Amino acid sequence: MVISSTLEEVSLLEVCDFYSGKAHEHYVTTNGKYKIINSKFVATDGEVFKESNQSFLTAKKNDITMVMSDLPNGRALAKCFLVDQEDKYAVNQRVCILRSKGYDPKYLYYVLNRNPYFLAFNDGVSQTHLLNHVFEKCKLMITKDVVEQKAIAEALSDIDELISSLKLELNKKALLLDALRCELMPNNFLNSNLPVGWEVKRLGDVGNITGAGVDKVIRTDDKFVQLVNYMDVYRNLFVDEKIVFMSTTATQSQIQNCDLIEGDVLFTPTSETPEDIAQSAAIKGNLKNCLYSYHLVRFRPKITFNVEYLAHCFNLADFKRQTLRAAEGSGTRYVITLPRFRNLEFPFPDLAEQERIGKCLSEAAEEVSNAKMLLTKYLSVKQGMMNDLLTGKVRLV
Repeated sequence: MVISSTLEEVSLLEVCDFYSGKAHEHYVTTNGKYKIINSKFVATDGEVFKESNQSFLTAKKNDITMVMSDLPNGRALAKCFLVDQEDKYAVNQRVCILRSKGYDPKYLYYVLNRNPYFLAFNDGVSQTHLLNHVFEKCKLMITKDVVEQKAIAEALSDIDELISSLKLELNKKALLLDALRCELMPNNFLNSNLPVGWEVKRLGDVGNITGAGVDKVIRTDDKFVQLVNYMDVYRNLFVDEKIVFMSTTATQSQIQNCDLIEGDVLFTPTSETPEDIAQSAAIKGNLKNCLYSYHLVRFRPKITFNVEYLAHCFNLADFKRQTLRAAEGSGTRYVITLPRFRNLEFPFPDLAEQERIGKCLSEAAEEVSNAKMLLTKYLSVKQGMMNDLLTGKVRLV
């Protein structure tokens, strides 16, 4: 039902008490009484944690904890965790507690989580620290109707529960795909544990490795093309006509040197963590006027491979272990150079076996892809609900 009340501007400290976390690094232990709420804990929604038998600031049930410090463009800054148990969590430094003063805690959690006010302090260059005065000056637009607060929190909690179930289903399908890869392909090929008829080859021996594709900002406009970018590769096993490409213009020279054909494989040569480096996607189908972007590496086979087999082969755990060793860098930038890409090894059987394996794995991968699409859909639905409910565009009682 639509109601007539309007959102009101309030100071954050009018609705919440503020407590700054304390250092627990020297008290980390195994099987401790308390889980330590630090940046990593909040960023992973509590999946990654350390423990301690000491607590210098213990969270209460329904407290909202918020990350106060993160790297430039980090994903944890101002991210919140709603405490679900009493006397279970010790709040670390660079994390704060925001304790509701009579307002619905879950509603405030949705209002505060990654709130644009806090994210605006990130300049994208240096590490962001949300100091105490930032919280003192924070203003929020909220409904003071507790009944409406609870209705909004319930609606957003329902969509969160659905999203959680979809994530579990996606993880289950992804694990099944990995298990099937291990069953059909030699996952321990680096130790020469190969079935009869299989070989191990270096990428540089069976194909050409090319870097430095087209920059996404092209000043010349000889020809209009489609551009495969970093995230297209990072998110997909295959790149085909279903992928929505970024558009740009390119010179004839760029079109000749950075084109894509079926059987090419694109790799991501850089990442913020070594675990995420060398993500890959195979080109499936003939893409006309399609180039790859500057932050990708192209592998073009010199012999015939089954494209579906290649896509799965580069996701084997043994191949990923190679890329970890090949990655150079520290902090927030890791890279694999072109010479090191050429030395990466992978296993392959004859073409008929590749086709059999590729077909079987792609059927399982299609289920993973469909699960991803469904999850993406409901994440978008949630964002729309938040935009409507938390801004007062749609009102509930």
